[in-house]
Amino acid sequence: MPWSMPNDPEFIRLKYIRYADDWILGINGPLKLAKQVKEELKLFLQKELKLTLSEEKTNITHAQIGQAHFLGTDLSNGRNGGHIFITTTRKKADRQYKTRAGKTT
Repeated sequence: MPWSMPNDPEFIRLKYIRYADDWILGINGPLKLAKQVKEELKLFLQKELKLTLSEEKTNITHAQIGQAHFLGTDLSNGRNGGHIFITTTRKKADRQYKTRAGKTT
């Protein structure tokens, strides 16, 4: 699947990472869509897998404004010269370390 479809204004990217029972979902789309996906996932987990989605741990975060916490790392999205850099912040020995994890266009 290509990373973009320039001729399709309805194309939305969705990426996820799962590690054991932790997972994070990234949606390139409107807040309304993120809320809809969250509700559909909640229903799927309840009906199909008999699992409960933790409301206090399940947050919707705008990647350019806030941070998402995943596996002890705070993930945020920063911009520099038109490129998007994904930065991670870790707390180690009561100090925070910020690293650039990757570059996307």
